[in-house]
Amino acid sequence: MTAKPINILSADQVGDYSILLRFDDETEQTVNFEPFLSRSLHPDIHTFLDPVRFSTFRLEYGDLVWVTTISVFRLSICMITGWNTRQFSKKRPDHE
Repeated sequence: MTAKPINILSADQVGDYSILLRFDDETEQTVNFEPFLSRSLHPDIHTFLDPVRFSTFRLEYGDLVWVTTISVFRLSICMITGWNTRQFSKKRPDHE
């Protein structure tokens, strides 16, 4: 069975490094990015440990996007949530 792609409908910052994501499959998840940001070896990603810089995200084609000085830092749903292991408040029927 091929999983149907889902899209982020909205993303609201709810803490220094946490974003509440609402998806088109009527689920939502709060993601804390601090562990990812603090463990990254890439210096551009470390700049997002500044809460003001972190808050500059936007949605673009179903991804969260941050612009860096040399590139676009893009996180897809799979990268953000660990697609196969994410927990939802409402289960997806095709992933029971």
